[in-house]
Amino acid sequence: MKKLLIIEDDKLVGRVYSCRFELERFEVKLAEDGVEGLAAIPVFKPDAVILDLMLPKVSGFEILRRLRADPATEDLPVIVFSNAYLSGVEKDALALGATLCLHKGSSTPRQIVQALNAVLDARAKSSDPSLPISDGEDSSAASEEAARNSVAHLRDEFFEQCPAQIANLKKIAQGVLASVDPARRSDQIGELFCRFRVLSSSVELFELTTSARLAGAMEGLLSELRSSPKKLNASAIRTISQGIDFIGQLLQPQIRQQTIDYPVSPRILVVDDDAISRKAVTRSLEKGQLTSVDLEDPYEAERYIKENRMDLVILDVEMPGLNGFELCQKLRALPGYTRIPVIFVTQLSGFEGRKNAAMSGGDDFIAKPFLFLELTVKALIHLLRNKVENAASKQRGSIPNLTN
Repeated sequence: MKKLLIIEDDKLVGRVYSCRFELERFEVKLAEDGVEGLAAIPVFKPDAVILDLMLPKVSGFEILRRLRADPATEDLPVIVFSNAYLSGVEKDALALGATLCLHKGSSTPRQIVQALNAVLDARAKSSDPSLPISDGEDSSAASEEAARNSVAHLRDEFFEQCPAQIANLKKIAQGVLASVDPARRSDQIGELFCRFRVLSSSVELFELTTSARLAGAMEGLLSELRSSPKKLNASAIRTISQGIDFIGQLLQPQIRQQTIDYPVSPRILVVDDDAISRKAVTRSLEKGQLTSVDLEDPYEAERYIKENRMDLVILDVEMPGLNGFELCQKLRALPGYTRIPVIFVTQLSGFEGRKNAAMSGGDDFIAKPFLFLELTVKALIHLLRNKVENAASKQRGSIPNLTN
């Protein structure tokens, strides 16, 4: 029987993986932090390790360094989890000796089983070429059914805990917003990141795809702010609070049971007369795997909007001839554009700017300068909300209040 060590600080996620691999006839040991994981390796002597990179006490990166520096574990297969929104993480993990990197948001337990079996097959084949290679089937029908039942039970447990988790996240975010002590705010954002990761890992694990896409971007934003607390500002905190609220709504039974027709390539228009600002916005969208059309001239943008139906419009405010508020008013007068989300990206971050944004028909605004992932989160919130509301109106004829 092969031995597998899973180093994962989220207990619910660890239990799901443990159940899955035990059904695949692995002997599984679960470690909940980096110190416990390192201590288990020489005692348990695993044949492979599944490693979360973001661990308390000792990070997954440090574990990789130590494993590859030790002759006894330099060839030990290690599959690591990373977040697709954290740039450079996968590259760094592979450079440190990870055997394989998987994104939590796009890797189901079954796929992880297949990946691990492929790694172990390749290792066995390299040491003994006469061994047959597995045909890729990772379990019997009975094992699959047992795995589904185990996951379903844990999924129900997760949903029962969701309201309390969301309430706690909101409380921490409110504390960050109210805090005036930089050191205290830094500690709070670190706590918020750690607690949010638990929620993010769960929605990805249970394949709640509508929530998982936003949760991954939120986790990436919180990770960036935890690493660089000086980047934290009121705009970012509002976006984080907005994201927590909306994920809580997505996880409500009446919402998560809907079939959300989310477009593979949403049509997004970016209008800004400043080339550097336009580039910043388009790069932010690219981080969320979103493509866009960007235009400099607001009059050209008006013509484009009339000829092309968009899913999201992002507008600068201060533009020559036709400012963003005026362009938004014209957009709202067009057929089919009464509910298309509009986000203002502006230096007018005060009350007057927010009031004018709302009065002109805008849905949200973000203050310059902004973090790329903050705008990624904003865009995903509004794209997903629009689709949720459309699905709800089709299925029930009315929708819950999804405004923040």
